[in-house]
Amino acid sequence: EESRKAAIDDIVRLSRAGESLLVKVSSPQAADEYIRGFKGIDSSRIIRVDARNSEEITTLVKKLSSTAGMIGIVTNIGGIGIDIQINEEIANHGGIIAISTYVDESQLDEEQFKGRVGRNNQPGRYIAHWSLEDEIFTRYQEVAQEARGILARKTAKGPASGEDSMAVITHLRRLISEQNIHSIQEAKRRDDLPPAQR
Repeated sequence: EESRKAAIDDIVRLSRAGESLLVKVSSPQAADEYIRGFKGIDSSRIIRVDARNSEEITTLVKKLSSTAGMIGIVTNIGGIGIDIQINEEIANHGGIIAISTYVDESQLDEEQFKGRVGRNNQPGRYIAHWSLEDEIFTRYQEVAQEARGILARKTAKGPASGEDSMAVITHLRRLISEQNIHSIQEAKRRDDLPPAQR
């Protein structure tokens, strides 16, 4: 996928420049694919944390906060509770860069991830490598059709601005949330009906 290749190229370039990176992926399988793509990066510079090895979070935080050029790969579960206090070397490189590799369905989860860097007046930044091929656009096809159209128009002449993209994604997340709430309410209403009326 073109978006994944662009993200991998960006991650490799930034790591080689001495940047410390916290990369959010959608699943352990996606982590495997990203790690395979990190050609020329010493495996000792890559730390992976997901539900299968969440006890490694302390190691991830320690290495990201103190060693330039580290790459931490996390899923949402692996990224919970990360509070990174960077040393002077990392601060001099501009802090840790958080890279989101997919559009998360949850605005809260995305904000939590974004909040892992640049805390307590420390330097840091956030980059989103998102694509119209991300699961949120394929899983909720009817709801996402409007958002895809808006994003396609905004990107017809080049990449959309971050603000434009975020406005569309926020709208999409709201529509999905409303659809999910409606589905839950409808299921509850059916459960409340007598069996003969279901």
